Amino acid sequence: MSAPVSNRPARLQSLAGTAPRRGLSARAAEVLRDVVDAYLRSGEPVGSHVVAEHSAGGMSAATVRVVLSELADQGLLTQPHTSAGRVPTNEGLRVYVEDLMRPRQPSARARESLDAALRAAGPTPHEIVRVASEQLSEVCELAALGRRPRLEALRLTGLNLVRLGAGRTLAVVVFDDASIRHRVLEAEHDDSDLVRVQNLVSAELTGLTVAAARARLQGDLRDGAGASGLDARTRELTEQSLPEDESPDEAVVVCGRTHIVDRAPSTEDLGDMLRVLDDKRLLLHVLDAFAPGEGVQVRVGDDASFLGLSVCAMVAAPYFVGEQPRGTVAIVGPVRMEYARVIPLVTYTARAISGIFRGAIAAA
Repeated sequence: MSAPVSNRPARLQSLAGTAPRRGLSARAAEVLRDVVDAYLRSGEPVGSHVVAEHSAGGMSAATVRVVLSELADQGLLTQPHTSAGRVPTNEGLRVYVEDLMRPRQPSARARESLDAALRAAGPTPHEIVRVASEQLSEVCELAALGRRPRLEALRLTGLNLVRLGAGRTLAVVVFDDASIRHRVLEAEHDDSDLVRVQNLVSAELTGLTVAAARARLQGDLRDGAGASGLDARTRELTEQSLPEDESPDEAVVVCGRTHIVDRAPSTEDLGDMLRVLDDKRLLLHVLDAFAPGEGVQVRVGDDASFLGLSVCAMVAAPYFVGEQPRGTVAIVGPVRMEYARVIPLVTYTARAISGIFRGAIAAA
C-alpha cells in the first residue's frame, strides 16, 4: 500500500507560506496552489489568465504560461487537450495537500452541531461513531465511514448468560469502552453451568482482551492454574461465549451514499463508487490498514487504488479511547474534493469522538 499523503495534523495547520518540499520556487508554488484551488472549485481546466488575475505577486499571463509549462514538465499539471488549460495530476494534488493547501477550520456552527449531536448520541461507542459519521457526511456532502472500536483492543469487564429457552442461551459480553457483543449459544446448559462460567470470567478473565482470554483458557486454566476444578464443559462454554472475529457489517458504518450520486465524475464511476461503499469487508480492510495514531491521512487517486478505483480520494483520522487509538472516521469521495475544508473537518470529528470517550471514561 502506498505511503499516506499526509499524516501529521500539526503540519496541516501551518502550510500557508511554507516552502514546498519538491524544490519548487515560491513562484511555482503559488501558481500550482492557484491552479489546484481553481480546479477544485470549478472542475474545469485552469487557464493562465485565471491564474494571472488572482496572482498575489502580480504575474503576467505570459509569465504564468512559462510556470505552467515547468509544472507540467515536473508531472504536477497536465493539459487535457491542446487548447485547454491545466489540471493537477495526482502527484500535483499530493504536493498541494502536503505543502501548499491553506486549511479552512470548521465554522463555529459546524463544531457546535457536531458536539451537540455527539452529546445526544446513545451511550454505546457504536452509536457515537454512527452519529459522528452522519454529521461528517452531511457537513462535507460526501460519503463518510466510521470504524467501530476494534474488538482486539477491547478488554473484558463482564459476561452475562441468559437462558432463552430450550437449548438456547444468550451470551452478552461487556467491554471496557461500555460496548457489548452478544451471541446465541445453541446448546443445553443448566443454571449451575452458567453460574460457573460467569464466576470464571469475573475472577480470572476480567481485564484481558478476547485473544488473551482465549489463550489463558487454552493454557494455564486448562492445566488447573488460577481456577480450581475447571472442567472441560465450563471451559468450552466460556470459549463459546466470547465473540469471534468482527463482522464487517457491525464494524463499519457507511453514511451519505446519496452524496456520491451528485459528486461522481461519471455514471460509470458512480456505479463503481457505490459498489465500493457497499463492500463493508473491503472498507474494514482499508480502514484497518491506516496506521492508528498517525494523525490525519490523505490518499488521492492512485494512492487510493486499494479501493479498486483511481477516481477516489480518502481522508481518514483515528479517534482514541483513553490513550489508545481504537477506530477511524473517514471521508470518501471523488478526487476533486475541497481538501482544505474536508481535512480539518475529519480531524475535528475524530478529536470530538475522542473527547466524548474521554468524558465517558472519567465518569465511569
